[in-house]
Amino acid sequence: MANTPLADLLKDVKIDFTSDYGRLPIREDVLVFNPNEAVMKQWEKLHYLQKHLRVIDKYIQHNKGETLNEALKARNIGLSKNVTDKIGNHNNKTGGISMYFLNLQNFFDLEEEKYDKMEGNVSMPGDIQNIVGELRKEREAKRQTRRKVRKLKMRDMKADGKGYLYVEAEEPKVEEKKEAEEKKMEAEAAPVVEAIKKSKKNILVWIAGATIAIAAISYWAGDKK
Repeated sequence: MANTPLADLLKDVKIDFTSDYGRLPIREDVLVFNPNEAVMKQWEKLHYLQKHLRVIDKYIQHNKGETLNEALKARNIGLSKNVTDKIGNHNNKTGGISMYFLNLQNFFDLEEEKYDKMEGNVSMPGDIQNIVGELRKEREAKRQTRRKVRKLKMRDMKADGKGYLYVEAEEPKVEEKKEAEEKKMEAEAAPVVEAIKKSKKNILVWIAGATIAIAAISYWAGDKK
């Protein structure tokens, strides 16, 4: 075991929200030390993002090949319209939704780090300060673990030519795209297509998962469910 590479030890690790994500203080405690509401707004943002992460992660782990939208409908679960419009009609055949999840998780970690800095600069009663301080240390440690796992997962997916959403040639075209949008998509996808088209013969359109990673959430655009 001592000689096993770290990549081999971590590559099959799955994120579990009950243990691998640090806890946030309860709403009532945040209200006590949050006179200007800035911390509360960031706290609410983290909960919103965490909902998306939890739902998409569950889909990745348990889907049977159905699209994300089909899985959401079957379970009567709602997500941001921006998310469902961007990736809802895809399944995870090429790992595209997994790559979306990892990019969104990275975004969550950055937002959680912002929250922790805000929280650490707020004056609060001593008993609450001790509690939230310990939670903050826990969140920081788990962020570091997630980053290590995520780096390995993303590297392995890219090495395998995965992480890209696609439309198969035999599928009907849902809607006509504007010429400018088509040219932009083709330009963004060109390096990916050239790199992997030798092993994929039935691909019509490739879209890099990273290009929709954060744009699909657009949290503060007013699209909340």
